[in-house]
Amino acid sequence: MPTWSPDGLRVAFAGVESLPPSETGPSATREVADIWLVGVDGRGKIRLTDGHTANYSPVFSPSGRVFFTTRRSGLDTIWSLLPAGPLEGAARN
Repeated sequence: MPTWSPDGLRVAFAGVESLPPSETGPSATREVADIWLVGVDGRGKIRLTDGHTANYSPVFSPSGRVFFTTRRSGLDTIWSLLPAGPLEGAARN
């Protein structure tokens, strides 16, 4: 579920990764989902969340804040963050 930034220069999306049992404990593979940000030209990809839980469904606010759903506390909650300035190497209008 990618979402465009208000300025049209960036896209936020959730990327899912399966961690092998050696990283999650001896018995099970675990999936984590992080929120990523990338320029529309595909450059400047950065991870906005920490890689330790499920984060998904990013949405930009008109001010540029990214809201997303997370399971950090075991329950689905909504968090937000304000990414730093424009991406280096991102396309410009």
